[in-house]
Amino acid sequence: MIRAISATLYRGKKKEKVWTRYYSWMDTAMPRAVALAMQTGNEGDVVEFASQELGFQIGVLHVRAHNRVELEYSPLVRSSPTLLRLI
Repeated sequence: MIRAISATLYRGKKKEKVWTRYYSWMDTAMPRAVALAMQTGNEGDVVEFASQELGFQIGVLHVRAHNRVELEYSPLVRSSPTLLRLI
């Protein structure tokens, strides 16, 4: 079974890789990565979502202060309606 979406947590400004998880769907990747980032992440950490099949970044989830998270979509994904279906 091919896991099309990867989620990788990078630690703060050092960009040290903490963990990588693979998911079949963005619908399952997003809530699980948010939960894991809240459990294991620190303020300033970043979770990168990437497509393994297409080879590009889908978006970035920033862990902010006071358990807030912000999601940025890649400009490529934002400009293409067919790629938005991944999300």
